[in-house]
Amino acid sequence: MINPASRALNVLKELKVTNLKNVDIEDIYALKGIFYEEQILVGSQARIVSTSNFSKITLNSTLTYKNQKRFAQAHELGHYELHRDTKVICDNEKSFFDYHQKGGQEVEANEFASELLMPRKYFKDYVSNKTFNLDLIKDVADYFETSITSTAIKYTNFGHEYVGIVFSQDGKIKWVRINQNLSLQFIQVGLPVPQYSVVSDFYKSKSVPKTPVVIDAFVWFFSDFKMDEHTKAKMYEQVFPIESINSALSFLWFK
Repeated sequence: MINPASRALNVLKELKVTNLKNVDIEDIYALKGIFYEEQILVGSQARIVSTSNFSKITLNSTLTYKNQKRFAQAHELGHYELHRDTKVICDNEKSFFDYHQKGGQEVEANEFASELLMPRKYFKDYVSNKTFNLDLIKDVADYFETSITSTAIKYTNFGHEYVGIVFSQDGKIKWVRINQNLSLQFIQVGLPVPQYSVVSDFYKSKSVPKTPVVIDAFVWFFSDFKMDEHTKAKMYEQVFPIESINSALSFLWFK
């Protein structure tokens, strides 16, 4: 089985670059002989069609936000590098947020794109000694020219502060990613977002505070078996709304 992150680093070696900042993904397509086009796609954001000697990647022309578009392009390149034996792969907007699954082609393509655009060595150097908050995630996403979600996932794995993120949609928790060193770890997937969480207010009013909000750790981690050791613990919660799919990322970290 090909490791997605290792394959991404191999691509960088093939291109003789250390990272892809200011490099157009379309140029990589051209070097690999991939035909690329943009057009309106109904029901999907991107599509790759492959045969033994031909590959075509199509991106939805309505996808105009540069960083999101760039991650989508890298995601499709991941399919090309990892799943070329699958003839047709269509990705809708949800595909690019499905980090919660274990295995599967979409997750592998996301992992490939993440390492291709944000090689962990350079990522760790860039975030080192910088205070965590949503502004930092936005800054890192702009620097590496990639999406907020992929940057947030990368930070939970390689950031120097211990952070958890919760992806919710339509008011329900869809997946959770928590740094393994965070004192509390368990949030139940599938439940409605907690009543007294900041993101709960987002689903009610479609507005979020611009700065982190202090909450009781119990609000999110009430089911964690270590909660008895942290009954008075306070956390920060900050929310990044994804209104196009009625979703949000909740960032959680200890004061």
